[in-house]
Amino acid sequence: MDKEYCVCLGRREEVLKAIRRRGLKTIVFSDKTVVPPDVNLCDYFFQMDNLSNTEQISAILSNFDKKIKAIIAPGEKGVRVAAELRDKFSIDGIGAGEVEKFRDKAKMKDILIKKNIRVPNYIEVKDLEDGFRFLDEFKDVVAKPKQGMGAIGVKQIKSKEAWIEYFQKFTQETELYHFEKGVLLEEFVHGEEYHIDAIIQDGKIKFAYASFYPVPLIDFKKYNFVGTIALDMSSSLFKELIKYNREILKALEVQNGVTHLECFKGENEICFCEIAIRPAGSAIPENLKIQTNIDIIDSFVMVEIGEKFIPEIKIISGISGSLQIPINQKGRVLSLLNEKEADIKDIIKIDYLVDVGQIVNKPNASHERIGDIFIHANSVCEMMRKFKKIHLNLDTFVQVEGEL
Repeated sequence: MDKEYCVCLGRREEVLKAIRRRGLKTIVFSDKTVVPPDVNLCDYFFQMDNLSNTEQISAILSNFDKKIKAIIAPGEKGVRVAAELRDKFSIDGIGAGEVEKFRDKAKMKDILIKKNIRVPNYIEVKDLEDGFRFLDEFKDVVAKPKQGMGAIGVKQIKSKEAWIEYFQKFTQETELYHFEKGVLLEEFVHGEEYHIDAIIQDGKIKFAYASFYPVPLIDFKKYNFVGTIALDMSSSLFKELIKYNREILKALEVQNGVTHLECFKGENEICFCEIAIRPAGSAIPENLKIQTNIDIIDSFVMVEIGEKFIPEIKIISGISGSLQIPINQKGRVLSLLNEKEADIKDIIKIDYLVDVGQIVNKPNASHERIGDIFIHANSVCEMMRKFKKIHLNLDTFVQVEGEL
């Protein structure tokens, strides 16, 4: 009997490995702008000029439709396409009618507003004047693409001059994926930024964990210490965020999937930022695996193909955090320091995403980095001290040879 296929819109190799472990064949579609996956993980591999071209992908899949078990999208760019393809080929999973509340940042906010959940005041931009009027009201705002990802195209705007510059860039790049659905302006929300990652199956939250962003993702181009810190699950803050996550998932009527929710917490309230129905990017899944023993990526595949998810949670003593090693200049990687050479207490491990000799470019998205340093601490305050100490010495971990 022929094996069934799992279609994967994106090249995330941990996902492809999880599919293979379940005895399924893989049909992989990847954007030409990214490095192809390991060909040994792909039974069929197609590089696309545009991963959001549903019609072209559909034509290719018409040769496989009787054997397709699932269509999954581990990255934001493929989420809408996967939903449209499921409808076309009658595959189980979230369809096009439901997916927009996870892709359209205006639609998700409108749903929550009706449920009396605090979201930033916002407008959908139609022209330059919209921005001027919004700035007059809120003074400090954030511009972002309606269907953005990885903090691409997200910018804090504090003046009319900055808005003019942003709007001109937007109008010149409307054909690019992140800008093609338009732009929102939101009030800038003051507060610390958190994320809650959850696994939902048959309408039940099987797992959820709250974590802290040490600096807002919007600051990734400042080469600050972007990363994630798992919260102590016995803390009142953790419990408050888990309850909040439950309210958001109920409001959005999530039945199945892995979600990544981001929010801001000020002194008196939690304010919604956005939510995705796919695994978190960067080192968040690995950090949660260290903290809880739950493999978000493997669980994502499990839920998407309809396999029953039974969580086996094992919380470590203390908390884990991951600190990104930023790409702060274009150049060639000369050296990479390993854990033993670093000789810094409480470093769990270092995962590099580049090799010595490789050329790196300055980042365009928050997930683009040299690698991640995973650290153990007893509290968030202690973790922040360790982050700051390591951040001051990042040039000892990686050496990059000047501009090319």
